[in-house]
Amino acid sequence: MEKVEVFDVEESLVDDLVYVCSHRLLKDPLHMMGVKLKREWFLRMLKEYGPCAKVAYLYGKPVAQLLFYPEEADPSGPRRSGVVRVNCVYNPFPWAQKMGAARLLVESLVEDAKKGLPCLGGRPCRFLAVHAFDTGEYYPQSAFFRRMGFRHAPGCGPNDLYLEVSGRFEPPPSYEYRFKPEDLGRAYIVYGEECQFGYPFAVQMSRLIKSLKPDVETVLIDRWKMAEEAKRLGLEGLVVNGKPIKSFITDREAFIRELKEALHVR
Repeated sequence: MEKVEVFDVEESLVDDLVYVCSHRLLKDPLHMMGVKLKREWFLRMLKEYGPCAKVAYLYGKPVAQLLFYPEEADPSGPRRSGVVRVNCVYNPFPWAQKMGAARLLVESLVEDAKKGLPCLGGRPCRFLAVHAFDTGEYYPQSAFFRRMGFRHAPGCGPNDLYLEVSGRFEPPPSYEYRFKPEDLGRAYIVYGEECQFGYPFAVQMSRLIKSLKPDVETVLIDRWKMAEEAKRLGLEGLVVNGKPIKSFITDREAFIRELKEALHVR
């Protein structure tokens, strides 16, 4: 069996990091805007914190990626000291699955976390935290991380998981949406630059909302640049007419139903 190799992502490997998630969408102009934001975000993180991603290679080809960063770097997050946020692990290539790529990526991160991560200034990591969102493709991330030893984070959502490394788990502060009168007639869409799908999904949601009710003002909130507003919105992905929307655009039927209820349209 060909050995899977794992490398930290330096500047020379950024294209491979992008390719893993975006190989099917490299000709989509909207998606490429998300790629541009992701690339700029990653290069900033690399310069300030060091490598915040790993890529797995099989037969010399990039097949899986793991993205992470110190919580202290995220102005809209809980910013717990010594905690590393695992953003995602992803292997979209059926021919490269069940070869251990994702497992080796996480094992490599855990081993580094025990010794001291560059992104933490060489300090050991207290614990890893992940919101294991499921894409609907392949093996669910939540089930995968549980198999890797992650446990449910007390007081958090069902897919919020953690793995203790050198310290005890510390629950994050809770953020709740704080209504303002000017929220009526508006849709706030919160996205993050760390994922190249964030901006395209935000634009798609804006277009869908406008198609249902053209006079609604849609406001895109980059949580890395507009952290305080993102926190006011409770870090909800979407707030429409003063109502947080719990479903996501990938579940189109449920998403449109919630939008119509919030917009008071049929």
